[in-house]
Amino acid sequence: MALSLIVSTMSALRAWLKAVSPTRESIVTAGTLAIVFGATYLAAYFTRSELLLRGSDAATIVRTIGWVVLLKMFVFYSRGICHRPLRSIRFEDLSILVRATTTCLLVLVAINYYFTTWQLGWIQIPRTVLLLDWAFTLLAVGGLQAAARSIYEELIPDAPVGHQRSALVIDASPQGQAIAAKLMAAKRGGYFISGLLDDDPTFQGSRTSIARVIGGIDHVAACAQRLRVTDVIIRQGSVFGRRMRRICETCAAIRVRVMIAESQGEGEEIEVRVRDVELRDLVTHPDPMPVAHRQAVASWVSAETVMVTEIGRASCRERV
Repeated sequence: MALSLIVSTMSALRAWLKAVSPTRESIVTAGTLAIVFGATYLAAYFTRSELLLRGSDAATIVRTIGWVVLLKMFVFYSRGICHRPLRSIRFEDLSILVRATTTCLLVLVAINYYFTTWQLGWIQIPRTVLLLDWAFTLLAVGGLQAAARSIYEELIPDAPVGHQRSALVIDASPQGQAIAAKLMAAKRGGYFISGLLDDDPTFQGSRTSIARVIGGIDHVAACAQRLRVTDVIIRQGSVFGRRMRRICETCAAIRVRVMIAESQGEGEEIEVRVRDVELRDLVTHPDPMPVAHRQAVASWVSAETVMVTEIGRASCRERV
């Protein structure tokens, strides 16, 4: 029991460290937030003293602003806020922002109380400053995220951000989720998965470890436009024939590229290759016939002229 708990804890820790590993985009976001945190801390003091900076406040600011900014940076970075592309901010990210900001406030209140009680030469931060800093941080970071999302959607909706491209993945099954996770983890040419699509009603509306299942496959064009994705990635074998052609036509009308994801292996060992849509994806259906049966039938009709009956004609038409 203890061993399994240790193993699961180590696995969760390894997954968390992988999720918060530094990238160029996260470093730039962290630097921007550090400037915002410093500005909100100063704004809290200026607001408290009616836009006048007292001498005692200046001494407190000099001795505390550095570690206050570092504390906020640690909390926001560990919560994954720095790794979330600003162009894809959603309402749930506002909830994460509120929790992260409130965590910083509670930690600062605890430090203020205990360090002052222990008389360690600590300069106490005024409580009004802590509350104002909490409110200004919410407004500044939330406003920055909203402004970046608005600029991306209204002014430069087609501009790529960093090395990632946003995409929808069709198929919310465990295999489809594994493919999405592999695509997001790629260091070069990776994707940001904005959502999953699946016709299974048990999946729709649920939240996976990768993204939310936002609707059925027939809503692919509407979802792609709303989320401003550049690619739609379909797990090989999940969509064929006429439905595949319809997806390609609707996505082409809104200039969204359709790709096929081929996979080998399972779990963390899965290997994914993304390719363009080929003719076999457009004209064939999944073949449920066992390999041995198919080979036996092929030996009967190979190099022969086959007559198709009226009933067989409908079946052949469905195949193409």
